[in-house]
Amino acid sequence: MAQDFEDRLERHRRPDARTQELLGRVPRDESADAPVSPEERTRKVFSIRISNGILDHYPRMGEAIWLFLWAIDKTTRECTEEGKRVGIVLGGRPIPDHEIAQNFECSVNTVRRWRRLLVSERYIETERRGSGHSFKVMNAKKWRQNAIGTAIRALQAHAQAVTK
Repeated sequence: MAQDFEDRLERHRRPDARTQELLGRVPRDESADAPVSPEERTRKVFSIRISNGILDHYPRMGEAIWLFLWAIDKTTRECTEEGKRVGIVLGGRPIPDHEIAQNFECSVNTVRRWRRLLVSERYIETERRGSGHSFKVMNAKKWRQNAIGTAIRALQAHAQAVTK
């Protein structure tokens, strides 16, 4: 009876294929007994632009910096709310704590502690939705520099074309 309950609980906690895709993980072969290696879990590796100014925030963030970096990486769009840039994580989809914990290979309590700290220090905002939380990164800058650089290059190219 206890094993049946554990099996049902595990099936409930297992993220579906769409969630795994959004989290950047490849679905695991359920028949494999070996733990998932980082190479199996990650489809592609991308660089994210982070200013070294984030190091000044470590005294306030502590180890929660890892959740903050994860949220920046998973930001899918940015918008302006009340005059500030806000990054929407995974399209605003609610993300259960156990999925993030699985991604970091840490406990759910660790993820909850990190999330509460980042919210209290106003680095992120979260909203409880269904079985998880939707995340917003405050003062988002993921694409800002790229957009400015692209606009400057476009203006320079236009200026060169006009002068020829």
